[in-house]
Amino acid sequence: MKKLTKYPIFHNHKLPLSTSIDKNAWTLIKDFNEQIQNGMIQFEFVSCLCGKQQFELLASIDRFKFFQKTVICTNCGLISANPRMTDNEYSKFYGTSFYIDVYAPQINKEELNYDQYTIHEIIKPHLDQINSIVEVGCNRGYLLYPYFLANKKVIGYDLSKDCVEIGKKKGLDLRVGSISEIKEKFDLIILSHIIEHFTHPLNEIKKILDHLNENGLVYIEVPNIEYFGINMLENAHTYYFTRDTLMYYMGICGLVVVSETENFTNKGINGANFGILFTKKQQSNEAPFLLESEYNKMKTIILKEDFKMKYKYPFKRFKLLIKKTLSLLSLKNSTRVYK
Repeated sequence: MKKLTKYPIFHNHKLPLSTSIDKNAWTLIKDFNEQIQNGMIQFEFVSCLCGKQQFELLASIDRFKFFQKTVICTNCGLISANPRMTDNEYSKFYGTSFYIDVYAPQINKEELNYDQYTIHEIIKPHLDQINSIVEVGCNRGYLLYPYFLANKKVIGYDLSKDCVEIGKKKGLDLRVGSISEIKEKFDLIILSHIIEHFTHPLNEIKKILDHLNENGLVYIEVPNIEYFGINMLENAHTYYFTRDTLMYYMGICGLVVVSETENFTNKGINGANFGILFTKKQQSNEAPFLLESEYNKMKTIILKEDFKMKYKYPFKRFKLLIKKTLSLLSLKNSTRVYK
């Protein structure tokens, strides 16, 4: 497979991390990588969602040095993890506290404030027509809580039993499970930072739509891979979407855009996120959204980031070295005994 990026930060796991990490998390990552090297964790190669197998390699590791290859499809421009863990391995990955312990260890240490969450601005104009809501991958139910306070019927599903139990203490109807456990129909389905974790997103979205009421809405929020960089890559993410690739593949599933978040490049700690509100297409003969230029667009973005890292990363390491040296000197001076 042709390597599109050249700079070592995308391929060399021995380089220092570009972000801080909890010591316990680092131990878990090293153990996990050893299991991968020893063949104890099963991976599989899959075709792109467009059906092609024409890929170029973007990274051999993720931002925390997990051994995970990230590729781009030269046909449609969709970025994905490939080869990736099997469905069974992902189930084990999410079924324990491993994911939280690595990617968000602070959650286990903080008293969480549900009141800081509000109803999505993009959904507020439609709130009167929404009486029932389900969220897949709800974590502890933060996003559902404001709808719960607004006296809406809310149900959440998550694979983590610990997260579900915490949300239940707030009075939320949270359940252990995912799409296959949904039995009812809803006016609003929330998929916030979840479809990038799906191993079969087209099939799973179509299953979800079986539980959408007529004229119902689907809110999808994902990281925006147009802000490509090592800190956007996670071994837990199977697919990385741009606005165009998300609209295209959701269109294949039978969805059409209602509205987009005004702050489309809502920057978070590790990059940018965006949300789109969808509803079911009224006509099946609508013209398909095309992705003819997506690969070339993303290739330009990726090569620009790769070139930038040649200068940015060494400078960042130099700054960290200076900071560490000054800190050690300060500590030495503060503990010096004068006679």
